Amino acid sequence: MHSSIHHCIQTAIITGATSGLGFETAFALAKLNWHVILTGRNHHKGQSALQRIRSEHPEATVEYEHLDLASLKSISEFSNQLHHRNLRNSQIWCMADLNQAAIC
Repeated sequence: MHSSIHHCIQTAIITGATSGLGFETAFALAKLNWHVILTGRNHHKGQSALQRIRSEHPEATVEYEHLDLASLKSISEFSNQLHHRNLRNSQIWCMADLNQAAIC
């Protein structure tokens, strides 16, 4: 899917997108035909969020990527992955509750 994304489409990378405000933001942007990358710590919740969006908006361009904001390794891996994807017109929407993250 990564290489087939048209460069004119706006891309939103949303942290904490598996539930709550993050999910609602992802849902709304998918409805507006944005390319949405949902991120979160739990793969099962991520896949569930994708299914919920696709059930309402089957034409939506959405995907899930693992990102644990409490892990510098996870952040680094995610950042390196994004760097190689050549995403243009992209924005990052931080919805994860960082107050609950145990950053050491």
